[in-house]
Order: sequence, then C-alpha cells, then structure tokens
Amino acid sequence: MKTVPTPRQKRSQKTYEALLDAAEELGFDSTYDQISVQEISSRAGFTIGAFYARFRSKGALLQALMDRYEGMIDEARQELDAVAPDPELVGRLAALFSRAYTKHAGRFRLLESASRFDGDLASKGEAIRFKIIDFVIETLGRAYPLPRVDLEAAALMLILPLRELHFKREVWSQQGTDAAVLTERVVDAVIAFLKTRAADEHLPSQ
Repeated sequence: MKTVPTPRQKRSQKTYEALLDAAEELGFDSTYDQISVQEISSRAGFTIGAFYARFRSKGALLQALMDRYEGMIDEARQELDAVAPDPELVGRLAALFSRAYTKHAGRFRLLESASRFDGDLASKGEAIRFKIIDFVIETLGRAYPLPRVDLEAAALMLILPLRELHFKREVWSQQGTDAAVLTERVVDAVIAFLKTRAADEHLPSQ
C-alpha cells in the first residue's frame, strides 16, 4: 500500500529542497569554504535550526547535492532513450550537457570547490564523472557501433570542452565569443571524428 505524505512531511521536503537550491545559488559566486550555514539558511528563507533539522552539517548538504548530480544521469538517459540512433544524438547530448551546465552552474562549482576539502566527496564525484562518461559512450554507441576506445575518445571530446566552456562562460562572453557557436564546433568535431573512425572500421555511414 502506497504511503501518502502528510502535509508536515511535504513542507519538510520543500524546506529540504529550498536549502539545496539556496546552496546552489550561493555556489555560483562563492566557494564551499566561503559559504556558511547561516548564509544558506538565510538565502532559503529559513532558520539555522531548520537547516540542522535536515542536515547534520554543511558537508551532509553537499552529499545531498551530489545525489542530485548523480540523479541527472538517469534523467538524461530517459530523455535520450526515445531519440533515434543517428548523428543527431551528438547534438542532443551537447544540448543536454549545455543546459545542465548552464542551469546548475552553481551546483557544479560548489561541488568542485568542496571536493578539495572532502576526500569522500571527491571520490564520489570522480565515480559520477566515470558514470557520465559511460552514459555518453553508451549513447554514442547506439549510432556508431565502434570500439570502446573510440567512443571514449569521442565522449571526452564532447564533455570536456562543454564543461570548460560553461564553467568559464563569463570569460568567453567578455571575449565576445558566442557559446552556441563554440558548442556547434564541438559537435561538428565529434561527428567528424566518429564518421572517420566508422569509415576506418568499414561501418555503414550514418
């Protein structure tokens, strides 16, 4: 029998999510060591007591943000499962990562800075990064049944530049560089690489 959350449980969950959202917002401009529990609580509109009723420490909140990060992979897989296995998958992947890096920049920056202080968090983050690479390899492999080494190279060609681009979006903007144009160039380069390797392997062209 399915349990129906009580109004109190629903309010508690909303507070929990609001505190996570507030930490993400603060992470856009500040590093982990610069953000206090008081700042997170105030940004979310709650007391420090409300924070500690849901997280035993700032580190525990970061672990919850890491769980959010990991959950994005399952969401991405569901989104792309219905997409036909053709070269458009590369563009869809790029759009997905661009959207995630733009929308959740504070989350990624905060987790990255926190990993310098927390070995467990760093290890979990590394495991999730490998999981992301595996997801991209699996997705690209639907359109290009190449050896894993080639798919892994293509995955890194896609992920790393997009991550750098969106983490330093302000720098690129100041230089007058259009992020969309750079993203398109990354996609074109990845598709060209995959098509070349497919030709070398004598696979049918997409």
